[in-house]
Amino acid sequence: MYNRSMVSRVFILLLLSSFVWGQNIVDQIDTGSVASVVEVNAITERIKRISSSKRIFIITNQNNLFAKGDFITLILEKRLTAKALVAKISGRNAGIKILRIYSLNQWNKLRENLDIEVVRGDDRALLAEKEEVANPSDENPIIASEEDLFDATKLLEEDIALEEERNSVIKNDNVIAFSLGLIEANATNGDMERHAQPSISWAYQIEEDIWIEGSYGRNVIGSFPNSGLDTTVNNFTVKIKYAVEAPLYSVVLPYVGYQYIDADSPNAGVNDEDNTWTPAQLQSELDDVAALEKNHMVFGALLLKRLVPGWFVKINVGSDILSGGLALEF
Repeated sequence: MYNRSMVSRVFILLLLSSFVWGQNIVDQIDTGSVASVVEVNAITERIKRISSSKRIFIITNQNNLFAKGDFITLILEKRLTAKALVAKISGRNAGIKILRIYSLNQWNKLRENLDIEVVRGDDRALLAEKEEVANPSDENPIIASEEDLFDATKLLEEDIALEEERNSVIKNDNVIAFSLGLIEANATNGDMERHAQPSISWAYQIEEDIWIEGSYGRNVIGSFPNSGLDTTVNNFTVKIKYAVEAPLYSVVLPYVGYQYIDADSPNAGVNDEDNTWTPAQLQSELDDVAALEKNHMVFGALLLKRLVPGWFVKINVGSDILSGGLALEF
Protein backbone atom coordinates (compact mmCIF):
# COMPACT_ATOMS: atom_id res chain seq x y z
CA MET A 1 0.00 0.00 0.00
CA TYR A 2 1.21 3.47 -0.82
CA ASN A 3 1.40 6.11 1.93
CA ARG A 4 2.21 9.79 2.20
CA SER A 5 5.87 9.30 3.08
CA MET A 6 6.33 7.26 -0.09
CA VAL A 7 4.71 10.04 -2.11
CA SER A 8 7.12 12.58 -0.63
CA ARG A 9 10.19 10.44 -1.33
CA VAL A 10 9.20 9.76 -4.94
CA PHE A 11 8.42 13.44 -5.54
CA ILE A 12 11.85 14.50 -4.18
CA LEU A 13 13.57 11.94 -6.41
CA LEU A 14 11.74 13.38 -9.41
CA LEU A 15 12.99 16.87 -8.62
CA LEU A 16 16.59 15.62 -8.39
CA SER A 17 16.53 14.12 -11.89
CA SER A 18 19.39 15.32 -14.09
CA PHE A 19 19.15 16.57 -17.64
CA VAL A 20 21.52 16.19 -20.59
CA TRP A 21 21.97 18.69 -23.44
CA GLY A 22 23.18 17.68 -26.89
CA GLN A 23 26.13 19.35 -28.54
CA ASN A 24 25.35 21.86 -31.25
CA ILE A 25 26.14 20.24 -34.60
CA VAL A 26 27.61 23.45 -35.98
CA ASP A 27 30.20 23.41 -33.20
CA GLN A 28 31.49 20.16 -34.66
CA ILE A 29 32.44 21.76 -37.98
CA ASP A 30 36.22 22.12 -38.16
CA THR A 31 37.01 24.44 -41.00
CA GLY A 32 38.91 27.73 -41.06
CA SER A 33 37.38 29.52 -44.00
CA VAL A 34 38.37 32.99 -45.17
CA ALA A 35 35.69 35.65 -44.97
CA SER A 36 35.92 37.92 -47.98
CA VAL A 37 34.93 41.56 -47.86
CA VAL A 38 32.12 42.27 -50.32
CA GLU A 39 30.52 45.52 -51.38
CA VAL A 40 26.92 44.85 -52.42
CA ASN A 41 23.53 46.49 -52.19
CA ALA A 42 22.00 44.49 -49.36
CA ILE A 43 19.01 45.01 -47.12
CA THR A 44 19.16 44.72 -43.34
CA GLU A 45 17.02 42.22 -41.46
CA ARG A 46 17.14 40.86 -37.92
CA ILE A 47 17.67 37.32 -36.61
CA LYS A 48 14.78 36.50 -34.27
CA ARG A 49 15.17 32.81 -33.48
CA ILE A 50 17.89 30.17 -33.94
CA SER A 51 17.20 26.44 -33.61
CA SER A 52 19.29 24.31 -31.27
CA SER A 53 21.18 22.84 -34.23
CA LYS A 54 21.75 26.32 -35.72
CA ARG A 55 20.49 25.11 -39.09
CA ILE A 56 17.05 26.74 -38.91
CA PHE A 57 16.72 30.52 -38.45
CA ILE A 58 13.72 32.81 -38.11
CA ILE A 59 14.58 36.24 -39.55
CA THR A 60 12.49 39.30 -40.29
CA ASN A 61 11.27 40.04 -43.81
CA GLN A 62 10.28 43.65 -43.25
CA ASN A 63 11.30 44.65 -46.78
CA ASN A 64 9.40 41.79 -48.48
CA LEU A 65 12.57 41.08 -50.43
CA PHE A 66 12.33 37.30 -50.57
CA ALA A 67 9.67 34.61 -50.89
CA LYS A 68 9.39 30.90 -50.21
CA GLY A 69 11.91 28.98 -52.30
CA ASP A 70 14.39 31.86 -52.75
CA PHE A 71 18.10 31.47 -52.09
CA ILE A 72 19.61 34.20 -49.94
CA THR A 73 23.10 35.06 -48.71
CA LEU A 74 23.77 36.29 -45.17
CA ILE A 75 26.48 38.94 -44.82
CA LEU A 76 27.89 40.05 -41.49
CA GLU A 77 30.34 42.94 -41.16
CA LYS A 78 30.59 43.11 -44.98
CA ARG A 79 31.83 39.51 -45.05
CA LEU A 80 30.15 36.48 -46.59
CA THR A 81 28.74 34.31 -43.81
CA ALA A 82 26.24 31.72 -45.06
CA LYS A 83 23.91 30.69 -47.86
CA ALA A 84 20.31 29.73 -47.02
CA LEU A 85 17.02 28.62 -48.53
CA VAL A 86 13.78 30.41 -47.62
CA ALA A 87 11.56 27.54 -46.48
CA LYS A 88 8.58 29.40 -45.05
CA ILE A 89 7.05 32.89 -44.92
CA SER A 90 4.78 33.91 -42.05
CA GLY A 91 3.71 37.54 -42.02
CA ARG A 92 6.81 39.72 -41.75
CA ASN A 93 8.99 36.77 -40.74
CA ALA A 94 10.73 34.04 -42.70
CA GLY A 95 12.01 30.61 -41.79
CA ILE A 96 15.30 29.81 -43.52
CA LYS A 97 17.43 26.66 -43.67
CA ILE A 98 21.21 27.05 -43.80
CA LEU A 99 22.77 25.28 -46.80
CA ARG A 100 26.35 26.46 -46.77
CA ILE A 101 28.80 28.18 -44.42
CA TYR A 102 31.30 30.56 -46.01
CA SER A 103 33.12 31.61 -42.84
CA LEU A 104 33.04 29.76 -39.56
CA ASN A 105 34.43 32.79 -37.72
CA GLN A 106 31.57 34.97 -38.95
CA TRP A 107 29.10 32.11 -38.42
CA ASN A 108 29.98 31.86 -34.74
CA LYS A 109 29.08 35.52 -34.30
CA LEU A 110 25.47 34.99 -35.32
CA ARG A 111 22.98 35.28 -32.48
CA GLU A 112 19.37 36.16 -31.83
CA ASN A 113 18.36 39.84 -32.11
CA LEU A 114 21.37 40.57 -34.34
CA ASP A 115 21.00 42.74 -37.46
CA ILE A 116 22.42 41.13 -40.59
CA GLU A 117 22.61 42.05 -44.26
CA VAL A 118 20.74 39.84 -46.73
CA VAL A 119 21.24 39.46 -50.49
CA ARG A 120 18.61 37.61 -52.55
CA GLY A 121 19.34 35.40 -55.52
CA ASP A 122 22.36 33.78 -57.14
CA ASP A 123 25.56 34.06 -55.10
CA ARG A 124 27.98 33.28 -57.97
CA ALA A 125 28.97 36.91 -58.37
CA LEU A 126 29.69 37.15 -54.66
CA LEU A 127 31.68 33.93 -54.74
CA ALA A 128 33.76 35.19 -57.67
CA GLU A 129 34.67 38.27 -55.66
CA LYS A 130 35.35 36.04 -52.66
CA GLU A 131 37.77 33.82 -54.59
CA GLU A 132 39.86 36.85 -55.56
CA VAL A 133 40.59 37.71 -51.94
CA ALA A 134 40.81 34.21 -50.50
CA ASN A 135 44.25 32.83 -49.70
CA PRO A 136 44.68 29.63 -51.78
CA SER A 137 47.44 28.39 -49.47
CA ASP A 138 45.21 28.34 -46.40
CA GLU A 139 45.57 25.00 -44.62
CA ASN A 140 41.84 24.75 -44.02
CA PRO A 141 40.12 25.67 -47.29
CA ILE A 142 36.58 26.98 -47.36
CA ILE A 143 33.66 24.65 -47.95
CA ALA A 144 33.29 24.48 -51.72
CA SER A 145 29.78 23.08 -52.02
CA GLU A 146 26.68 22.09 -50.12
CA GLU A 147 27.70 18.42 -50.44
CA ASP A 148 31.06 19.18 -48.78
CA LEU A 149 29.28 20.61 -45.75
CA PHE A 150 27.13 17.53 -45.16
CA ASP A 151 29.59 14.82 -46.28
CA ALA A 152 32.67 16.15 -44.48
CA THR A 153 30.94 16.48 -41.15
CA LYS A 154 28.72 13.38 -41.51
CA LEU A 155 25.65 15.28 -40.35
CA LEU A 156 22.49 13.31 -39.84
CA GLU A 157 19.26 14.51 -41.46
CA GLU A 158 17.10 16.30 -38.95
CA ASP A 159 13.37 16.78 -38.84
CA ILE A 160 13.32 20.35 -37.52
CA ALA A 161 10.02 22.20 -37.53
CA LEU A 162 10.14 25.88 -38.42
CA GLU A 163 9.05 27.95 -35.45
CA GLU A 164 6.62 30.71 -36.32
CA GLU A 165 6.57 33.88 -34.32
CA ARG A 166 3.84 33.32 -31.74
CA ASN A 167 2.64 34.94 -28.57
CA SER A 168 1.49 31.84 -26.72
CA VAL A 169 2.65 31.41 -23.13
CA ILE A 170 4.09 27.96 -23.90
CA LYS A 171 5.78 28.01 -27.31
CA ASN A 172 5.73 24.28 -28.01
CA ASP A 173 2.49 22.45 -28.74
CA ASN A 174 3.01 19.27 -26.69
CA VAL A 175 3.49 18.68 -22.96
CA ILE A 176 3.82 15.23 -21.41
CA ALA A 177 3.83 14.77 -17.65
CA PHE A 178 4.41 12.07 -15.07
CA SER A 179 2.62 12.59 -11.78
CA LEU A 180 1.87 11.01 -8.43
CA GLY A 181 -1.56 11.80 -7.05
CA LEU A 182 -3.76 10.99 -4.07
CA ILE A 183 -7.20 9.41 -4.20
CA GLU A 184 -9.50 8.84 -1.23
CA ALA A 185 -11.10 5.56 -0.14
CA ASN A 186 -12.98 4.32 2.92
CA ALA A 187 -10.76 2.37 5.34
CA THR A 188 -11.97 -0.78 7.06
CA ASN A 189 -12.49 1.24 10.26
CA GLY A 190 -14.77 3.69 8.46
CA ASP A 191 -12.25 6.54 8.17
CA MET A 192 -11.12 8.07 4.88
CA GLU A 193 -7.64 7.12 3.65
CA ARG A 194 -5.58 8.55 0.81
CA HIS A 195 -3.78 6.26 -1.61
CA ALA A 196 -1.05 7.19 -4.09
CA GLN A 197 -1.80 6.80 -7.78
CA PRO A 198 0.83 7.30 -10.53
CA SER A 199 -0.39 8.74 -13.80
CA ILE A 200 0.77 9.94 -17.21
CA SER A 201 -0.76 12.77 -19.25
CA TRP A 202 -0.36 14.34 -22.66
CA ALA A 203 -1.55 17.88 -23.47
CA TYR A 204 -1.75 19.44 -26.94
CA GLN A 205 -2.13 23.14 -27.76
CA ILE A 206 -5.06 23.26 -30.21
CA GLU A 207 -5.15 27.06 -30.36
CA GLU A 208 -3.00 29.78 -28.87
CA ASP A 209 -3.00 29.14 -25.09
CA ILE A 210 -5.91 26.66 -25.38
CA TRP A 211 -4.97 23.09 -24.49
CA ILE A 212 -6.67 19.72 -24.50
CA GLU A 213 -5.27 17.06 -22.16
CA GLY A 214 -5.84 13.37 -21.64
CA SER A 215 -4.52 11.49 -18.61
CA TYR A 216 -4.52 7.93 -17.30
CA GLY A 217 -3.76 6.75 -13.77
CA ARG A 218 -3.74 3.28 -12.23
CA ASN A 219 -3.06 1.81 -8.79
CA VAL A 220 -3.94 -1.17 -6.62
CA ILE A 221 -5.31 -0.57 -3.10
CA GLY A 222 -4.34 -3.43 -0.80
CA SER A 223 -6.65 -4.74 1.93
CA PHE A 224 -9.60 -2.90 0.45
CA PRO A 225 -12.56 -3.05 0.83
CA ASN A 226 -11.65 -5.61 3.49
CA SER A 227 -8.65 -7.47 4.79
CA GLY A 228 -7.35 -9.92 2.20
CA LEU A 229 -8.98 -8.11 -0.72
CA ASP A 230 -7.34 -5.87 -3.33
CA THR A 231 -8.98 -3.27 -5.55
CA THR A 232 -7.62 -2.01 -8.89
CA VAL A 233 -8.45 1.60 -9.75
CA ASN A 234 -8.28 3.02 -13.32
CA ASN A 235 -8.60 6.78 -13.71
CA PHE A 236 -9.35 8.41 -17.11
CA THR A 237 -9.64 12.21 -17.42
CA VAL A 238 -10.04 14.64 -20.34
CA LYS A 239 -9.57 18.39 -19.76
CA ILE A 240 -9.72 21.70 -21.60
CA LYS A 241 -7.20 24.20 -20.18
CA TYR A 242 -6.24 27.83 -20.76
CA ALA A 243 -2.66 28.97 -20.15
CA VAL A 244 -2.00 32.19 -18.22
CA GLU A 245 1.53 33.49 -17.61
CA ALA A 246 2.44 33.86 -13.94
CA PRO A 247 5.43 35.33 -12.06
CA LEU A 248 8.67 33.44 -11.38
CA TYR A 249 8.72 31.61 -14.74
CA SER A 250 5.42 29.90 -14.02
CA VAL A 251 2.25 29.13 -15.97
CA VAL A 252 -1.22 28.65 -14.46
CA LEU A 253 -3.77 26.61 -16.42
CA PRO A 254 -7.36 26.65 -15.10
CA TYR A 255 -9.37 23.75 -16.51
CA VAL A 256 -12.71 22.01 -16.82
CA GLY A 257 -13.05 18.41 -17.84
CA TYR A 258 -14.63 15.02 -17.44
CA GLN A 259 -13.43 12.15 -15.25
CA TYR A 260 -14.23 8.45 -15.32
CA ILE A 261 -12.89 6.19 -12.54
CA ASP A 262 -13.40 2.44 -12.62
CA ALA A 263 -12.75 0.25 -9.56
CA ASP A 264 -12.50 -3.54 -9.74
CA SER A 265 -12.35 -5.94 -6.79
CA PRO A 266 -13.49 -9.39 -8.05
CA ASN A 267 -13.80 -10.97 -4.60
CA ALA A 268 -15.71 -8.13 -2.97
CA GLY A 269 -19.16 -9.22 -1.85
CA VAL A 270 -18.25 -12.89 -2.11
CA ASN A 271 -17.95 -15.31 0.81
CA ASP A 272 -14.86 -17.53 0.94
CA GLU A 273 -14.04 -20.71 2.80
CA ASP A 274 -12.41 -18.94 5.75
CA ASN A 275 -15.03 -16.25 6.37
CA THR A 276 -18.75 -16.26 6.52
CA TRP A 277 -19.98 -12.71 6.15
CA THR A 278 -23.52 -11.55 6.61
CA PRO A 279 -25.36 -10.16 3.58
CA ALA A 280 -25.04 -6.68 5.09
CA GLN A 281 -21.26 -7.04 5.38
CA LEU A 282 -20.95 -8.30 1.81
CA GLN A 283 -23.08 -5.43 0.58
CA SER A 284 -20.87 -2.99 2.50
CA GLU A 285 -17.85 -4.30 0.60
CA LEU A 286 -19.60 -3.71 -2.71
CA ASP A 287 -20.66 -0.23 -1.61
CA ASP A 288 -17.08 0.72 -0.67
CA VAL A 289 -15.81 -0.35 -4.08
CA ALA A 290 -18.65 1.46 -5.83
CA ALA A 291 -17.84 4.63 -3.85
CA LEU A 292 -14.47 4.76 -5.62
CA GLU A 293 -16.10 4.88 -9.03
CA LYS A 294 -16.78 8.29 -10.52
CA ASN A 295 -18.33 9.59 -13.71
CA HIS A 296 -18.59 13.37 -13.51
CA MET A 297 -17.44 16.84 -14.55
CA VAL A 298 -14.30 18.19 -12.89
CA PHE A 299 -12.57 21.55 -12.53
CA GLY A 300 -9.39 22.92 -11.03
CA ALA A 301 -6.04 24.47 -11.92
CA LEU A 302 -2.60 23.28 -12.94
CA LEU A 303 0.63 25.10 -12.00
CA LEU A 304 3.76 24.62 -14.13
CA LYS A 305 6.98 26.03 -12.62
CA ARG A 306 9.89 26.07 -15.08
CA LEU A 307 13.08 24.38 -13.89
CA VAL A 308 15.23 24.55 -17.03
CA PRO A 309 14.23 25.14 -20.67
CA GLY A 310 11.62 22.54 -21.56
CA TRP A 311 11.15 21.07 -18.07
CA PHE A 312 8.54 22.01 -15.44
CA VAL A 313 7.49 21.00 -11.95
CA LYS A 314 3.78 20.23 -12.13
CA ILE A 315 1.23 20.70 -9.33
CA ASN A 316 -2.46 19.89 -9.98
CA VAL A 317 -5.21 20.95 -7.58
CA GLY A 318 -8.73 20.07 -8.61
CA SER A 319 -11.93 18.22 -7.88
CA ASP A 320 -10.53 15.24 -9.78
CA ILE A 321 -7.17 14.76 -8.00
CA LEU A 322 -4.35 16.39 -6.03
CA SER A 323 -1.04 15.51 -7.68
CA GLY A 324 2.51 16.61 -8.40
CA GLY A 325 5.26 15.58 -10.80
CA LEU A 326 7.43 16.60 -13.74
CA ALA A 327 6.40 17.82 -17.21
CA LEU A 328 8.30 18.16 -20.48
CA GLU A 329 7.35 20.41 -23.42
CA PHE A 330 8.35 19.54 -26.98
